[in-house]
Amino acid sequence: MEQSNKHEIIINRIIEHYPTPKLDLDYKNAFELLIALMLSARCTDKLTNKITKELFHKFKAPEDFIKAGIDRINKEISSCSMHNTKAKRIFEVCKILTEKYSSTVPNNLEELLKLPGVARKTANILLSFAFGIPAIGVDTHVRRVSNRLGISSSEKADKIEEDIKKICPKKEWIRFYSGLTLFGRYICRSKNPKCTECFLNDICQYYKKEHESQN
Repeated sequence: MEQSNKHEIIINRIIEHYPTPKLDLDYKNAFELLIALMLSARCTDKLTNKITKELFHKFKAPEDFIKAGIDRINKEISSCSMHNTKAKRIFEVCKILTEKYSSTVPNNLEELLKLPGVARKTANILLSFAFGIPAIGVDTHVRRVSNRLGISSSEKADKIEEDIKKICPKKEWIRFYSGLTLFGRYICRSKNPKCTECFLNDICQYYKKEHESQN
């Protein structure tokens, strides 16, 4: 099978199984998503959602976080990994948002990347889920699945992002990478992937290699 045909099949099946873009993080607006994404680094979405449920009840806007101060923020997110660093960055981000952006989250990549603690993955997820702007967020699931399916041979997020852009129409970027994330989280898992249940195992190079090694 030609690579172009294989990639087209992968894209179509992923979108068919995950037609609606979805994050496992709870949020109501761009600002809440920004804070949730900052907290979710090296922290499970389940725990992040537990923290933000209380956090967003107490703090509604950047000004609320500034008024609370770093120590109070740190206390509120203390069950989160790296909470000391995250508290400082959240405070810094909220100051920048109030002073430079009228307390709103910027909707372009260049400005988002200037915010402390916001890397390209976070910025792209914000663009796509908060603003509906076509982008590709490469998290650990997208990286793993892209490697296993032969979409990219790189381990670098920026290169994987470019490889996905080469095969996927721009209008489908959000649905495709969101689907890859869900696929990697629930089926193509890092440990004990559900290969026999997978809807892509007939064209998956990883499955073929693992299957042959067992025979």
